[in-house]
Amino acid sequence: MKNAIIIGDSYSTYKGYLPEGFRTHYPSADVDNVEKTWWARLGKQADIEWIQNNSWSGSPLGFTGYNGTDCSKFGSFIARYRQLREAGFFEENKIDTVFVFRLVKPSRGDHRSSATKL
Repeated sequence: MKNAIIIGDSYSTYKGYLPEGFRTHYPSADVDNVEKTWWARLGKQADIEWIQNNSWSGSPLGFTGYNGTDCSKFGSFIARYRQLREAGFFEENKIDTVFVFRLVKPSRGDHRSSATKL
């Protein structure tokens, strides 16, 4: 079994499976059961133990959020990764894989995923 963590956006959230206070998008009409999430399905198929799902609905990749909100301390992908690292999360937990999942939603409405190196 592999140990992994997710640092993601709304598409990786599910109420009750995130750190306390994190904003969620799911459950919703199309994903009404945690077993329907991409990460639960992947975990079963690839024998992954999810050590933490560190996903935040509405999170920007960088430090500026919607309407110019400052996300440099919390919320952004980079800030959440930095907080985990500084808190010693990676020393305290054996993590084999970090999944960084961000869905890009261009204005024309199509949905394509992208990967970013931290």
